[in-house]
Amino acid sequence: MTKIPRHTPLWDQCNFSMKILWQRCEAYFKRHGITENERFYTDYHTGLQELNNSWAQSENLEVITFGDTVKKMFLTGNYPQKNLRFWNIGSRFKEIQDQLLFQGEDVVNAIPRYELFNYQDSKPIDWNKRIDFVFAGRLSRQKNIDFLILFVDELQRLEIDCRLHLFGDYDERIQEHLGRQTKESAKTSLTHVIKSLECVKPIFYGHVESEEWLKKDFSQPVVISLSTFFGEDFGVSIAQAQEKGWPVICSAFGGHLDILGNQVGLVSPSFMMNGLLCLEAKKILAEKAAQFFLKERFREIKPALKQPSLKFVSQGSCDEKRRELIKTIGPSVHWLCTDTLDNFSDLSDGGLFIRKCLEILEGEKREKDIIILSAHARESLSEKEAFFLRETLQSMDGSSFDIILSHELTFKDNLYLLKRANHAFLSPDVDEKNKAIIRKIFP
Repeated sequence: MTKIPRHTPLWDQCNFSMKILWQRCEAYFKRHGITENERFYTDYHTGLQELNNSWAQSENLEVITFGDTVKKMFLTGNYPQKNLRFWNIGSRFKEIQDQLLFQGEDVVNAIPRYELFNYQDSKPIDWNKRIDFVFAGRLSRQKNIDFLILFVDELQRLEIDCRLHLFGDYDERIQEHLGRQTKESAKTSLTHVIKSLECVKPIFYGHVESEEWLKKDFSQPVVISLSTFFGEDFGVSIAQAQEKGWPVICSAFGGHLDILGNQVGLVSPSFMMNGLLCLEAKKILAEKAAQFFLKERFREIKPALKQPSLKFVSQGSCDEKRRELIKTIGPSVHWLCTDTLDNFSDLSDGGLFIRKCLEILEGEKREKDIIILSAHARESLSEKEAFFLRETLQSMDGSSFDIILSHELTFKDNLYLLKRANHAFLSPDVDEKNKAIIRKIFP
């Protein structure tokens, strides 16, 4: 065992992306003359010592968060400055802070995505020729790599000439917002998925340096990410590919909702949000996701770009708002502040708070449909239940739904969903006791 030098950057597998974002943010602040105050990046800094050099020498502090907003917004009491100005790099994470912490006030500043990265219009894709789908990033459950592989396999089965290219290292982190989970290595899990494929298997390249993945000789490259990572605030690899003029296919979730361009394909996060279902259920979801995607394929997206308000908020006001929010969550917030989001998500009030955050990250403004599967749907589907799931998805427009397992109906976050649902579709495998609960909610 050797000692890591003190000035070595704190290690995180997202460090490469965060360093790029830090550099781009610093350039943004200098370009706009926002340099008079200390800037504190809550998720990234180049070493420990630098935090002590000028800490608390001024009354104002710029607080910049990358993705870890839900945890970091409870730690504002750690800043000794009198006035704080909050920054995010994703409009949905700004909205989480504004809506849930600051009770609907327009307080947090979102740096416009295309002030950090440029983009070029893409050439139209010729669907009669070979397409190379390219993912670059962590090969992690958080990024739904298993679903991505199944999605491309379904496109191939639907006679789209395409291949999936995966650049990056395996990463063992889980979708913490889904609660505590037993762990299987990411490589073992993906190997199991790949063995089940019907068509051409993906190509794994492992780790490559810097932007080397962008220099590969692809025929018609399309950058793709179906991530529903709870901290998905930006997507650096997508931004890098757009600078080269690549089209995009991405989940309509989190920072991806800030993406604009003349060729952007969006996949509803409803298909990917159920990462703990069995492989058969995921295959049915991927099948329907691919079918719905092919109905529209790419579209032109020009979101309304809002410039930051540059507001400061006093430390006293932050303390007051934070206390009010914690009253609604209760003592379970302890688990969030000790960096154990999976524990927090498994608690009643914690799960409900996560659900409210997901509503914002999913960008859904209308009522959802709810599909209720049996308690064993995480292990397997019966023939009847598989048929039910496939037919139910086919009957819906495919864009906005949630899946709940019958033995979890009375969880606080699931009752919150059910009471706001448009329709509930009940699997024939659900037991009579839980059918009775649904009849009370939907008489």
